Amino acid sequence: MRLIKKYTFPTVLICALFSLLSVNTQARPAYLNAWTGTYAQDNPEASEAGCQLCHQRASGGNGWNEYGWDLRIQFFDLEGQGTTTQRILQSFSNVENFNSDPNDSNSNTYLEEVLANAQPGWREGSDNIIRFRTTTTEQTQAPPSDLPCGTLVDPNSSLEQFCTGVDDPQQSGITQGDIQIDLQTIATGFSSPVLAVSEPTNPNSIYVVEQGGTVQKVNINTGEKELFLDFSNELVDDFAGNGGFDERGLLGFAFDPDYENNNRIYTYISKNADGQADFSTLDPDQEANHQTVISEWTVINPQSNPIAGSEREMLIIDQPQFNHNAGSVVFAPDGTLIISLGDGGGANDNEEGHGENGNGRDNTNPLGAILRIDPRGSNSDNGQYGIPADNPFVGQAGLDEIYAYGFRNPYRISVETLSNNDFNIYVGDVGQADIEEVDIITRNDAGGNYGWNYKEGSFYFFINPNGSTFISETPPENEIIPPLIDPVAEYDHDEGVSVVGGHVYTGSAISALNDVYVFGEWLDGRLFYLNEESEIREFDVVSDTNFFLTGFGVDNQNELYVVGSQSVFANAGPGGTLMKIVDPNAAEDQLCFPVRTQSGDFTLICL
Repeated sequence: MRLIKKYTFPTVLICALFSLLSVNTQARPAYLNAWTGTYAQDNPEASEAGCQLCHQRASGGNGWNEYGWDLRIQFFDLEGQGTTTQRILQSFSNVENFNSDPNDSNSNTYLEEVLANAQPGWREGSDNIIRFRTTTTEQTQAPPSDLPCGTLVDPNSSLEQFCTGVDDPQQSGITQGDIQIDLQTIATGFSSPVLAVSEPTNPNSIYVVEQGGTVQKVNINTGEKELFLDFSNELVDDFAGNGGFDERGLLGFAFDPDYENNNRIYTYISKNADGQADFSTLDPDQEANHQTVISEWTVINPQSNPIAGSEREMLIIDQPQFNHNAGSVVFAPDGTLIISLGDGGGANDNEEGHGENGNGRDNTNPLGAILRIDPRGSNSDNGQYGIPADNPFVGQAGLDEIYAYGFRNPYRISVETLSNNDFNIYVGDVGQADIEEVDIITRNDAGGNYGWNYKEGSFYFFINPNGSTFISETPPENEIIPPLIDPVAEYDHDEGVSVVGGHVYTGSAISALNDVYVFGEWLDGRLFYLNEESEIREFDVVSDTNFFLTGFGVDNQNELYVVGSQSVFANAGPGGTLMKIVDPNAAEDQLCFPVRTQSGDFTLICL
């Protein structure tokens, strides 16, 4: 819950003047004291509730508070009935029992509203009572049309007429670009594949990582696959227990750059919350839903007993909820390991385990951040990994492991290698209700705040008192917003619901894609790229892309692959496919000949 911001001396003066206009001079101090005592209990800045006697928001400086009018009217109606304080407290109770606010004054409802900087008492429709001291006139009317968003607070009100925010953030949709590609099926029968990775020294194979804990080795020439590693016994016990849908599992997998000599691999696995966490955002009496465990393993003998006893748990993080886990583990060219973590789950980044303002805003815990560690080092607090000396928060306020923060669910990230071991990190950050975004973290941007939950994409993010949300191009009043880095590209939910980050293409088979960032949309498998102006364009795809896009991959020749499924995230059976992005026009240079099949149809076989 947001604490009320301190207001300046002029605002205090304005509040006092308005109070003098509304209540006689002798009653005003008692009224103010009673208000702050009732509606700002346990608030270290309780006096700040005073301005809300008159105004829509506790910080003052805006329109009149209808609730405050009703209270003052009740105060005068109770003339002669007890002391000033008794009359004021009784007026609170009376007004809260009107049909416009059927809550007793002892309820926490209005305390929450005051602390949320929202006006108590407005209600949809024409049942807000207005009476004036100088006359006996009484009338009902709807709330004023110019109320700021967030002031209509009755739990059963829709809020839509006041708080719709930006109706169509991206008025022009994603248009089709001039790059044509095709998807060549390499292998099928995968269960919820989430990514594909290549072994540094094996040009003929690619490894498909399945959410349920297995890694399949695939021959990219024949499509034959075989079980490489099985981590299914490591997963959280109730995996896929959320109605068949789950965002936990084996989410990240990477070969050590020196795998040929050391046989080491690295994983991101969602495990039972029974380990000693290195980081937690939960109170001691709160239980984690599960733990993110980043581990190093030594592959001894794949397929028989590949990893027994070889695990080194490097980093254990409590996760408050089951979702928003992100899950990438990717090596940078300098040998550091880049890890993506979501904000901890739930909605709005404000549930249990999200602190006062959310994990995304907080650079002192790893949730909602991109981490950078050295697997070969040991100068971390737990001694299991190293912290690069050039990480942005080393020696400064903030968590040393963080490379950038302000993310909601950066499900897939990739590293673009530049010269001299320099690199950029591309991030596909999944939005909440409105915006999907692509971010780029350069060396110069290390330590930057990428916005969540101040923003969703490039728009300011607001939470109404009833929990609904909206976005706006206008920042909130009376709130200090730190410097934020906006996405390089974004699309709204007219185009999809969940971005899937991809890779910058550095292969040689499709010249039109050289140095182009390729990514996509989870819901319907649409594939996108960024043009030279960082505008999103949709590929002209020859084949059908009607599947759930779940990840990308790169082989040893730097060619791109796509993994997708006919089912959503879960341990959902063999509906997954590995596909290679190819140039559909390249077949013109191949030797092809027709073959009659058993059914009598003809098909082309190309060499």
